[in-house]
Amino acid sequence: MNTVLVVDDDKILGVMVKEILEFNNYNAIITKDPKTIKNQIVNNEIQLILLDKYIAGTDGTKVCASLKLDEKLQDIPILMMSALHEAEKECLEAGASGFIAKPFELEPFLAKVKKLIKQDHSIA
Repeated sequence: MNTVLVVDDDKILGVMVKEILEFNNYNAIITKDPKTIKNQIVNNEIQLILLDKYIAGTDGTKVCASLKLDEKLQDIPILMMSALHEAEKECLEAGASGFIAKPFELEPFLAKVKKLIKQDHSIA
């Protein structure tokens, strides 16, 4: 089963996204702390990172750029999300594989998840 790491400090949204993913046959792991991302990746077979632009006082684009500089992690696709629609360009420039604006509609969200996971960028 494909595993998605959800990185968001909004507990309600995190749980909702986890349930949506699991209902659609994905495994989902939630973390609210961007400092635990690398540890989560090492301990789990992650095929996709769903990363919020603003999380726990941290700029998600900096987290994304840092992950993309790590040779062991750089191939894992990152789908960034934000309530700020104008954040898309900044997220993509940081190395995100895709962007989705919050609140998002279910079908486009699942289509992006499926597309990014199909590219098979896992670090298995």
